[in-house]
Amino acid sequence: MDTLLENDLFASTSHPHTSNQPPDVIAQIRLAASTPSALTQLLEDELFLRSLSRSHDDLKGKARARASADTSPSDNGSKHHTRTRTVRPSRSIMGLVLAEEEKQAHHLKTMLRTTVDRLEASARLTTQASSRAELAERRARDMTGKLRAAEDARRAAELDATRAREETRRAQMQIESLEREVKRLKGDVGALERQRREADEDAARSRETARGFQREYMDHLAREEGREAVRLMGLRRILKRRQDEEWEEGAEGEGDQFGRFEEGRAYGFEEGRDHGVDEGRGIGFIEGRRKGRKMGFKEGLERGRKEGTDHAADAFDRFVATEMDGLQWSKARRKQDWPDIEHPSPVHPRPPWLGRHVGESPPKREDDHR
Repeated sequence: MDTLLENDLFASTSHPHTSNQPPDVIAQIRLAASTPSALTQLLEDELFLRSLSRSHDDLKGKARARASADTSPSDNGSKHHTRTRTVRPSRSIMGLVLAEEEKQAHHLKTMLRTTVDRLEASARLTTQASSRAELAERRARDMTGKLRAAEDARRAAELDATRAREETRRAQMQIESLEREVKRLKGDVGALERQRREADEDAARSRETARGFQREYMDHLAREEGREAVRLMGLRRILKRRQDEEWEEGAEGEGDQFGRFEEGRAYGFEEGRDHGVDEGRGIGFIEGRRKGRKMGFKEGLERGRKEGTDHAADAFDRFVATEMDGLQWSKARRKQDWPDIEHPSPVHPRPPWLGRHVGESPPKREDDHR
């Protein structure tokens, strides 16, 4: 029975990992300590005790009968020997019980030492396994953290890459838009350059026209001055000849005709004064007209240049403003923007340089026909 118990205990402790839950070694030890041995179970058996006591009583009765039969003193040793034999079965049983108990106690101590060693080894293994499990768990947590950090970094890199692609696409679109704008501005600059050349050519033609007008005007003034000088010389000759004739007529009238002399002198004086006044008026008119024409020409020339420059600057500003808004420009549009030149008014008269072309003769006056 002890062998079976030992086998069961070793079988239960030698395979601690056969089931999902660890074996309760302490419970097994308690079970082994509390389980009675075969001899103990035999001593606790009432039938066995009764049979033992019955045999003991039978032996005791037989001993007494023998003792009564042997009444002689020489039989004392035999009595003692009989009593000893009657007590021997109980003593032998008690010795067996004690030996069995000692053997069982020794066996239990051995099992306890073995079990404690196994428990310590199992505890060490469990501690090592727990340490390895904790280390593995820490490594798993570290790896999980690293994986999470790597995943976050990957997502951040993807977001940065997406953002960079969007910025690159936006920058490319801006570059294309700027290139188109540069091409358009180059075209506008070319158009403005052509307009500037046309304006320079118009200004050169206007200057040539103004110089032609000035030359023609100076020639006209020279011709007018020559005509006036010739007319004055003719008037002086006519006046002197008439004075001479009147003086001659007055001398021929002899002294008796003093009244006619006075009358002729008064008449000549009045006529001379009238001629002098007319001549002075004519000379003053000619000089005033010459000075007025010269001053008017200069003033008109300066005013025309100033107005032409102002109109050209305004038209150029309007042209630049409209071209910057994406509108097209043409000569017809430019003429439409100059209504004050196309349709002059007292406030905005036509510039002098727009009156005639170069080489055209100035308009003739009535004095040229005289």
